[in-house]
Amino acid sequence: MKKMAVLIIISLLLVVWASGCTESDYEVYMKASERTGNVLRGKSELKMTMKLKFNKEGLSGDVSDVLEMFEETAFELRREYDREREESLNKLFVNLKDMGFDAKVYAKGDVAYVITPLIPKIVVIKGEEFINPDLGAEDIEKMPALSQESLEAIEKVWKSLYGEENVSALEKIVLDTPEGSVKATRYEINLRDEQLKPAIRKTMEIVLNDSAFMKGLEEMMRSAITEYAKDDAGIGEFQAEYFSFAEVMRSHMEAIENSTIKAFSQTAFIDRDNYIIEERFKIDVLYHFTGAGAPDSFSMEMTIKNWDLNRRQEIYFPEVTNENSITLKELKDEYKGGLNLFKGETD
Repeated sequence: MKKMAVLIIISLLLVVWASGCTESDYEVYMKASERTGNVLRGKSELKMTMKLKFNKEGLSGDVSDVLEMFEETAFELRREYDREREESLNKLFVNLKDMGFDAKVYAKGDVAYVITPLIPKIVVIKGEEFINPDLGAEDIEKMPALSQESLEAIEKVWKSLYGEENVSALEKIVLDTPEGSVKATRYEINLRDEQLKPAIRKTMEIVLNDSAFMKGLEEMMRSAITEYAKDDAGIGEFQAEYFSFAEVMRSHMEAIENSTIKAFSQTAFIDRDNYIIEERFKIDVLYHFTGAGAPDSFSMEMTIKNWDLNRRQEIYFPEVTNENSITLKELKDEYKGGLNLFKGETD
């Protein structure tokens, strides 16, 4: 009898110990997120589409045409990287209505080489030129990109929303990836309206406070509006001159207060090595404004894929010579009137 009691006690202790060692779905996801973020080398792909609808009733044709430019945006970024060797290749694609922009950015240490159809030579950018604010407001040679600090701050905002109650593992699946079929577990993250609104506002604040990014984005948008006016829209020059993307974002922040987040979904696929190999986001927002020019609705879909993680990457850099390259300062001097990001023309 005593032996039986001892066996029962031992069995109970083992059960308690085993249950204590079992990680929750939330813990598994957070560890996979951190593990994936710390990868030293690999490949990734981000695809995002955004749709923003406005109430155009009572607006002039010029204003309606400007708003229409922002109704549908597509962004794509493909990366190959090796953080130990400080090397990367970034392929960027942006589509705004019927205009587009693409570029390749090779980075090695503190030097970047930009190749784009808009500029006939390879643009050489040194590290200090990314942070030295000595370029005039008219200079739009640098394509806009959020700083690493901004990206980390945004990541921190969203990760703070996750908890035991809103992360759950659902099923084992076989996922098609650039590496082939991979066994993975599907995780769902469910967030509520009252959690999402503050996070969206905080994200916008971080973006607005990234001065270098906002400056580049403002100039790119003004360039797009000017070219759109030249082509066929008939938008007045003052529209481009006084256009402010920052004001558009601030209006959007105010609109969030009077909105309903109709749907939000986040799905992560974690492989057997505990890496997030794919993550999908989707959000639909309905606004309750009625004024002319106010947004009616906003939707966004984004997919991030990761593969070749911690495998050796072979990034083949272009041959750069004095004849086929141009520095940022030389580019500024050559295009004193500013570059047209969408057609590569001077004013």
